[in-house]
This record gives sequence, structure tokens and C-alpha cells, in this order.
Amino acid sequence: MNEHKFGNEYPGLAIISGICKIIGSVIVVIAVIGLFYGFSLLNHDYGEVERMGVILIFSSILCGIVFSVPFFAFGELIKVFVRIELNTRKGYVADTTENVANTTSKKILNGIETSSYENIKNDKISEDNILIVKREITLKDKAGSDGNDVVRLKMNDLVKHIDTIQIDSTYPWYLVETEKGERGYYVSLDFSKKTHP
Repeated sequence: MNEHKFGNEYPGLAIISGICKIIGSVIVVIAVIGLFYGFSLLNHDYGEVERMGVILIFSSILCGIVFSVPFFAFGELIKVFVRIELNTRKGYVADTTENVANTTSKKILNGIETSSYENIKNDKISEDNILIVKREITLKDKAGSDGNDVVRLKMNDLVKHIDTIQIDSTYPWYLVETEKGERGYYVSLDFSKKTHP
């Protein structure tokens, strides 16, 4: 999962996950320090100090594992739940968009939504590059999450796909154009191809 998207979508959960990992890391560091200190105590000739070194070594290993693993696991568990939510939403949105796209296409072909159909016929938006917006989004002035907001689009708006840009290993960004000629970028995941009956 893209860490940047995780942080943008769920900043509170991203912070909690990060804090859990930091606490787990601190516990591991303390356990390693205790482990080395325990080994250093084994070099003494005093019986009591050597025994304390052995106890410190075993307690460092045991406490390091017992207390750090749950923090790391909880931090990752948060990410797993977010992934499940994103995949569930993606599947739901895809199914919903498919139904809406088919309904919209039928309406367009029946002449009910003539403005969109006229734009397609007049080649303002060509049939091959028509995309349907899956949810309410705001186009950015450049690809990537650091772009500024340009145009707000509603679910089921039709846009023209101009270009695709891959800026990292996540989903590509689409440069799209609205019916009014406004252009902007957004993640390809939030668009679907317009289907025809």
C-alpha cells in the first residue's frame, strides 16, 4: 500500500501506526542495550554480578520479544484493516460505477442527457477517451499529491482522458479535460472507462 495515500486518507491511523512502530523500536533498542550490558557483566569474577548478567540477558531477550512484537503487530494490523477497507470500497465503487455507467450510457443513447451526448457527437470529448468519475474528486494542477486543487468533479461526470503519467510505483495519474475545457490530474483509480450497451 502506498504510505503517502495511507497518510492522506487516514492521518490519525497513520500516526497511531507510526507511534506503535516507534515504541516497538525503542523497546528493541532498550532490549539490545540490556543484552550487551548483560554480556559485559559476565566478564566479572564476582558470582553475584555474573548471575545478574545472565538474568539481564534472558530478561532482555524475553522482554524485547514479548513487549515489542505486539506494538509492531498492532501498527501493521492498522494497515491491514485500511487495506481491507480500501479494497472493499474499490470493489463497491467499481460495481456501482459499472451500473451507473451502463444506465448513463442508455440515457445518453436515448437522448435524455443530450448535453453530454452532444459534446461526444461534436468531438469535444471523443468516444474512445471518455471516462466516468467514480466519486467526488478534485483535480490537481500537477500529478502527485502535492499539486494544488483546480477543478471539483462530481460522481458520474464525464471527462476526456488526455494523458497518463506514472510518478511512482502506485497507480498512474490521468490528465483529464472536462466538458468546459478545464484540465487537471487525478489518480487513475478514480475513473472508469465509459461502457456502451
